[in-house]
Amino acid sequence: GVSSKVTAADMERTCMDAGMYERWDKIVRGTGDSGWVLRHYLDNEGGVPSDVWRHWWMLEDMGADLEAFVTQELPLASLVEHHAEHFRYHVPKSSGHTLTSLFSLMEEGAVGVPIEQYSLSDTTLEEIFNGMAAGQEEEREAVHGVHRHLLNASSIQAVTSYHRTSSMTRLRESDRL
Repeated sequence: GVSSKVTAADMERTCMDAGMYERWDKIVRGTGDSGWVLRHYLDNEGGVPSDVWRHWWMLEDMGADLEAFVTQELPLASLVEHHAEHFRYHVPKSSGHTLTSLFSLMEEGAVGVPIEQYSLSDTTLEEIFNGMAAGQEEEREAVHGVHRHLLNASSIQAVTSYHRTSSMTRLRESDRL
């Protein structure tokens, strides 16, 4: 079947009614890891397919839940990369966490947080050198949907990656809009 389209006015009303002004800002500016997708539909097709809109909203909710969990449980953690359903955080050694304590936190503390997969690892020397090289590149092309937050080399001690995936099945179960 053909998906109905959601207009900019519909999206603005939904964001404002929910008190989520930052989401409307992402759409208007075409920013964030996914705001550009909606902006593209609005600019080129005059509306966003309703299934794309619902999926985007669900991912925004899940990302907010994950961010709240990380902020509460790992206050020194910083977001290093965010692309769609993938989030990568840097947890400095100064946080006092070991890989073992982080695994325990994820297994016991993340109940109810929308994480389907995650991985934890120490930073390799290659990753440190790549991070330093990336910070020194003179030409950097922006890739839509990928947001990287560079850390200075001395702060890169342990990188913790949390991977979360979802499926359209989850979207169908979640009829929030």
